[in-house]
This record gives sequence, C-alpha cells and structure tokens, in this order.
Amino acid sequence: MTPLDNLRLSTPIQLLDSNFQNKHVRLFIKRDDLIHPWINGNKWRKLQGHIEHYRTNGYNGIISYGGANSNHLVAVACACDELNIPSVGIVRTYEIDERNPIIQKLRSWNMELRVVSPPEYRQKESSTAIRNILSEFPDHMLIPEGGTSQFALSGLNGLTSELLADPLYERNSDVLLSIGTGGMLAGLYDALPSTHQFIAASPFKSDITYLKGMDLIKKNNPDHIQLVNASGGKRFGAYDHEAVMLINEFYDRYGVLLDPIYTAKAVKWLIDQLCIDERMYGRSILLIHSGGLPGVMAYNYMYESKDVKIQIPAGYDHLQ
Repeated sequence: MTPLDNLRLSTPIQLLDSNFQNKHVRLFIKRDDLIHPWINGNKWRKLQGHIEHYRTNGYNGIISYGGANSNHLVAVACACDELNIPSVGIVRTYEIDERNPIIQKLRSWNMELRVVSPPEYRQKESSTAIRNILSEFPDHMLIPEGGTSQFALSGLNGLTSELLADPLYERNSDVLLSIGTGGMLAGLYDALPSTHQFIAASPFKSDITYLKGMDLIKKNNPDHIQLVNASGGKRFGAYDHEAVMLINEFYDRYGVLLDPIYTAKAVKWLIDQLCIDERMYGRSILLIHSGGLPGVMAYNYMYESKDVKIQIPAGYDHLQ
C-alpha cells in the first residue's frame, strides 16, 4: 500500500457561511483536512514533492526534524511506514515522553527517534549533535523542519490546480491561511492569480518576516501579502481557552474540526478583525484548512488537566 491508495484528492471547497459573523462575509474553506487521518493538510502537499524526489535519487531512508508533538513528523512517519521507507526523526526535547500519543504513533510507524535538546535543535545542521546524527545516515534524504523546500513547492501544485478547477473558487477572494515555515504561502502565492489578497496568520508571538517560505516567493507584488499576528499574545502551542471554545463551537455549527495551533488561530484572528475593521465587511474569504489534526490529540494530552478540552467528534476516534 502507498499513501496514494488512501488519500482523498481532490478535496472540496465548501461555502461555510454567506453571512459570517453577521458581517456579510462569504466564508469558504478548502477542506485539506480531509486528505488523510494522519497525513492531512499541507503536510501531505509538501511531503508529496519530497517523496517524488526520494524515489528518483537512490536514497535509502528519510530523516527529518520536529518537536515532540510535530504534525510534520507524524506525516513523515506514517507515509514512510506505508511506503516501506526507513525513517528517522530528530526530536526537539530533553527527554522522550513515552506516554505522549504522538510519540506512540511515531514508534508504531517504526520511526527511529533521536533526541536533541532545544538549544542544540535551534542550531540545526550547525549543531554538533545534529551533525553527528546526520553522519550516521548519509544515505537518507533530509527533509527540513515543516517540509518547506523547493521540492515542497512541486507538491503544492496539486493544491493550486484543485483550487483553480473548483466551481466555488473565486479569483477575487481573500485567501486566509495560517503559516508555520511559510511553504504553503509561497506555493499558493506564486501559482494563484494576483487578484487575491493573501492574509498569512502567524501563531508566533515573535517576528515572522524571516520565514523560510518568503525566500521562495517569486512574484514582484509583495503588497498582496498581509502578514498578521494571530498568536493572541500567547506563546506558540500554549493552552488557549478561547481557541478551544472556538474549535468546539465551530464544529458544532459547521461540522469542520479545526486544529488548535494553526487554523483555529487564523479563524480567531478573522473573527476579531471583523469586530474592528469595517473594510472587511462584504468580502469573500477562502480559508485554507492546513490540516494538523493530530495536533488535537497532542493538545488534549498536553493540557489534560484543563477543565475545557477539544471535543473529539464522531469519525475522529483515532484522535482519542
């Protein structure tokens, strides 16, 4: 079996609300969360190009980076397991928590895990610890953290082709997406018409102008990209009661499960912005669901002591 046997492609655009938040906003969503239970959203879109490169260049395994709750490592491990590709994960942590459901999934997919402390991890290939690990696997293809690279852009072509072919696609809509490394932003920006305004919502408190994906953008009209801070003043991945409530209410109303780290933050930013900026009224907005649903499982585990948790709807039992 290969991931292509059980991937849902193409994914639909849905009109969620023709009067979102009572502001005459037409809110559409690209349902890339439906691609696969574990390899969903932009994780598959970016991974696809790397797998194509792997298959044609004589590698004997794949190695990549991520935190202990990394959706990227989940996607890499699951895809490699189904393709019978050896995989290695360099995990940013001081010690592996074997109770962590993400770690358990990585192990179930036979990913070999190597621990690197956060200070060493931040240095990437300039770190002695990481260089030593990479030297053990000279025949493995290295995929960058988050999967953003020139190979990721080729995999994102499928996303843009699906958008352009969908009858609900509107050339003049605003495109709202959450960003991590910026790879999906780069792929969409270069391939979609310049009639769009791209709203890139960052879940990070820190400056985001350094994003790797920005280096891959080729068009000469950067005014069409609006980088906004959607962190809500909280550190990346921190518990956010409002975000949890939003996720639960959003599913109850629209039947779409948002992830707590990325897409929910973008939606929360939009709701807040509609309260203060009348220029947003009456616009059409296309929200790109970037997947990341394994993050729901990780979030509930990390914050299991909290009174309010993300509700796991029917059909998402694998996230329990």
